[in-house]
Amino acid sequence: MEGRSEVKQMVIEHYERMIAWAKTQNPIDYCSFRNMETALDESWSGVYCLLCNFYKDCPLCPVGKRTGKFNCNETPWQLLNRAQNWEEWLLAAEEELKFLEGLDF
Repeated sequence: MEGRSEVKQMVIEHYERMIAWAKTQNPIDYCSFRNMETALDESWSGVYCLLCNFYKDCPLCPVGKRTGKFNCNETPWQLLNRAQNWEEWLLAAEEELKFLEGLDF
């Protein structure tokens, strides 16, 4: 994990935990952040977003700085947030993880 900030490492681990759990779900089942919250005590909801909680303001966040947008618009997060089943969610979450790994923070 050389070169990663502590916050970035925590963000990556958050997504890795969610992805690992989602892989245990039936791919065609409706994806629900409430089910994930119950199982993991975390989800993709902004309440659990370490970047939102750390930076407090989209323009200060590495995602906002990269995209120039608010609320993770124009990122894979929007796709996972709109996913209809765990298969769609996993594809988008893996893309979001790659996106986050590519950010400098």
